[in-house]
Amino acid sequence: ERYDIEFTATNPGTWVLHCHVLHHVTNNNVEPGGLIAVINVQP
Repeated sequence: ERYDIEFTATNPGTWVLHCHVLHHVTNNNVEPGGLIAVINVQP
């Protein structure tokens, strides 16, 4: 399942978007995978 999101980034830095439910962030119990992303916001 996939979702696209749109947002306005106003705070520069490197941000990690992830879930705290272990089986949501693993692929067949191998980390990292699943619901995890890194967002780099430039000033």
